[in-house]
Amino acid sequence: MNKLYQSGHNPNLKPTTGIFNAVINSWARSGEPMAPTRAEQILDWMDQLHRTGQTGNLDIKPDKYSYNTVIHAWAKSGGRQAAMKAQGLLNSMHLMYRQGNTSAKPDTITYNVVINAWAKSGGEGSAVEAERLLSDMHRLYDSGNADVKPNVVTYGAVIDAWAKSGEKGAAARADNILANMIRLHQSDPIRNHDLRPNTYVFNTVINAWAKSKQSDAASKAEEMLVAMGRLHACGIPGLKPDAFTYTAVIDAWAKSGYRGAATRADQLLEKMETKYIEGDNDLKPNTFTYNAVINALAKSGDQGAAARAERVLQNMVRRHRDGNDDVKPTTINFNTVLDAWAKSGGKGAAARAEEILVWMDQLNKSGNTDVKPDTITFNAVIDAWARSGEKRAPRRAEEILDHMDTLYRSGNEDVKPDTYTYNTVINAYAKSGEKGSASRAEQILASMEQRARDGDEDLKPNTRTHTSVIDAWAKSGERGAAARAEHILKSMQTQYNGGNSLVRPNAH
Repeated sequence: MNKLYQSGHNPNLKPTTGIFNAVINSWARSGEPMAPTRAEQILDWMDQLHRTGQTGNLDIKPDKYSYNTVIHAWAKSGGRQAAMKAQGLLNSMHLMYRQGNTSAKPDTITYNVVINAWAKSGGEGSAVEAERLLSDMHRLYDSGNADVKPNVVTYGAVIDAWAKSGEKGAAARADNILANMIRLHQSDPIRNHDLRPNTYVFNTVINAWAKSKQSDAASKAEEMLVAMGRLHACGIPGLKPDAFTYTAVIDAWAKSGYRGAATRADQLLEKMETKYIEGDNDLKPNTFTYNAVINALAKSGDQGAAARAERVLQNMVRRHRDGNDDVKPTTINFNTVLDAWAKSGGKGAAARAEEILVWMDQLNKSGNTDVKPDTITFNAVIDAWARSGEKRAPRRAEEILDHMDTLYRSGNEDVKPDTYTYNTVINAYAKSGEKGSASRAEQILASMEQRARDGDEDLKPNTRTHTSVIDAWAKSGERGAAARAEHILKSMQTQYNGGNSLVRPNAH
């Protein structure tokens, strides 16, 4: 188009700033890897045409829309290099404005996009750069430049930069920036109406606390949740806790490791469910919410935690069955609950774990492809029996192993027994102390060795395998037990000396 115009053949094809901006915008929105580079090249071309004053091109000059679009293209691409490019373009805009191109004067949008580029870069020092730009905006605005007044989007981007930085003290810094924004808004609500806090900025700070791993992170996150509710009750629109808010606070408690943290996470979920049932659609729990609570309960070791984790899982299944696609239980959720039952050691825990296994199988056969028993599932159930202390535990554990093997041999590769499976069954025999248990444990070891020799790499016995069999003989009290234990130890030593590092003897 420009060539035809320059040739003089068609004066109606004269390029304009608007046409150049449209092309830049097309590249910026294209999503192609070269988009930011190509958009900037066209921007440079515009600037060259204007500066060289080629015939008829004096009215073609980059404006803030040209620059903002290119900056946005770089911001979307991510990475520190992209943030530096965006920063460089902002500096060029200031230079062009000082040289007389008033249409290239940076505005709030320009700064917000550059700050967002730093937030997305995630590199060391990125949050500091983002906050420096916020300070520059305040300085310029205070000196009379109304075009760069910071707003809630600006603060949100700087808070996000700190939240994503992973730097020490990042959550506290994000918290302080939000507090400063609230202070400015409250000092003059009319003049600073665009600094009114919203759910997004609060959620970003709460998420920063949840990720911080600080000892008081969970309590800080919940304090923010309470503050949101209080401010919303005071009549601030657009500031209301939502599902993300609660889920982030729940996640903070789940990760805290504090005594009672799992209970608090469970209580918050119950509060969400109650409010949602009462009609607050913003507090609809989702898969992430339920996952966080199940994980917290399963890992807590609290009395009754396994049953409570299962209750949460049952709620997930029921809501999904009722048509709630935001809540989709998976094999991982079931495995987590099974692990909780296995480690609970309570009476009936093993039988309950086995019932859950049957439940999973029924769900899968009824069409739920997201719930399917796998090796981890069966291992957890076997582990539950091994830890149960019940007299029938070793035999039941081995029966489940045999069932796994049958399923695997019939084509279900998701339930292939592995070394952990066999070790757990052997451990069940070792703990039993029943007559014949040690002999059976050694037979299972021999079976593993044979299958490993036949090429099954997943069934290679390791140090734990041998140690458990030795332990079984040590606890048996049977005649010749010491000799059998010593024989296995010598076998380990021979294999280890022969290059098998998996069976290195230890002091245990």
